[in-house]
Amino acid sequence: MNTTLKVAIIGGGLVGPAAEIIFRHAGFANINVFEAARRPFPQSGGVMGLRRQSLTILDSIGVPPDATAALRDTHTYSYDIVAGSPQLRGAVNLPGQVTSWDKLHTQLDERAAVQRGKRVVAVHAATDRACLECADGTPCEADLMIFADGRKSFGRTLLAPERVFCYAGYVTWRGLVDHVPSQLHPHGFSRFYDVPGGSLFSLTEPVTGDGRFYWEFSHNLSADAYTTMTGGLRPTERAFLLPQAVTPTVRAVLTTQARACLPTMFSDIIAATDEVMAIPTNDVHTPTQAAYPFGSSWLVLVSDALQPVRLQTGMGLNAGLQQVHDLAQRLRSDRTLADVMREWEADTIGQIDPWVELGRSRAMRTNLGTYVPVRPGLTTAIINGGAFDTPQWVTA
Repeated sequence: MNTTLKVAIIGGGLVGPAAEIIFRHAGFANINVFEAARRPFPQSGGVMGLRRQSLTILDSIGVPPDATAALRDTHTYSYDIVAGSPQLRGAVNLPGQVTSWDKLHTQLDERAAVQRGKRVVAVHAATDRACLECADGTPCEADLMIFADGRKSFGRTLLAPERVFCYAGYVTWRGLVDHVPSQLHPHGFSRFYDVPGGSLFSLTEPVTGDGRFYWEFSHNLSADAYTTMTGGLRPTERAFLLPQAVTPTVRAVLTTQARACLPTMFSDIIAATDEVMAIPTNDVHTPTQAAYPFGSSWLVLVSDALQPVRLQTGMGLNAGLQQVHDLAQRLRSDRTLADVMREWEADTIGQIDPWVELGRSRAMRTNLGTYVPVRPGLTTAIINGGAFDTPQWVTA
């Protein structure tokens, strides 16, 4: 194993810090992590599922499951909104646990050495090795650069500029609220579908350690309406509309859409939330490459930087953790860097398309957004009996 490999990681959200810790546990010591933001932003405390494999990876690097659990009940409850009232469709148990951005980031950040306020703006050749440059002039040479810099990735723009955002026609809002109507008594993660109306509202039990209820609201919104709402910002221009960008005009659109699409008890929850953010749903053409040679160095894309997936699949974080763990383990061998990177790339790319299609087809079946199949004539389905199994290709 070449333990002298110099590694640079771009992105200080979740996957970036996790990658540093994973690589250190694998025996690599020369690692730098760069993050553009000067302080972490919790993205309204968004909750996400950690599958068993991800929990095993985190536990192996010193992040125990009980430190990241956000909900006591790991079931997802699905309801149909019929005549303005929720009717239970069914419940499935997540094979793992639900965490929150805050909880997981806290555990990772205290174990990783993230250099904040370091926005990477260029990568160039320094002798035969790649060298990144930050906006403040900070340079860093590396044998391996891992771009874990999220949906609007600088790395993807640099390495695959043809893979641009394409707006899928709907927006997901999220927030945390102190109180919900007493008749709801939410438990676990509950999803409320209005299929004819093309909207989806989700609500959790109180997040442990926070005490507030997390909610999400997805609804159709044209690109022009989004641009008007934001005063000229196209939905493809930002991956997130953060709370500081939620103007009174933006908030008015959310209120109007919630009143039009949701039962009053749900729209009241949104109205009672002090701070909200929005995520325009943007797709990217699925990748054919994840690892790029640069002189003697290699540059790789992982997680959302490689391929954003729809939020409802819950696979963005899980895929990223698995990708960096697989890469670190493969690099422990005595094989050449080029051989390891090509093998890792082939396995990584092969696992992406089914999840992308699953997210798109799920949205289509609930009348959210526009549908563009990954492979015309085919779609994906969970066919092994478990709601969280790996999707398989089937005839559309």
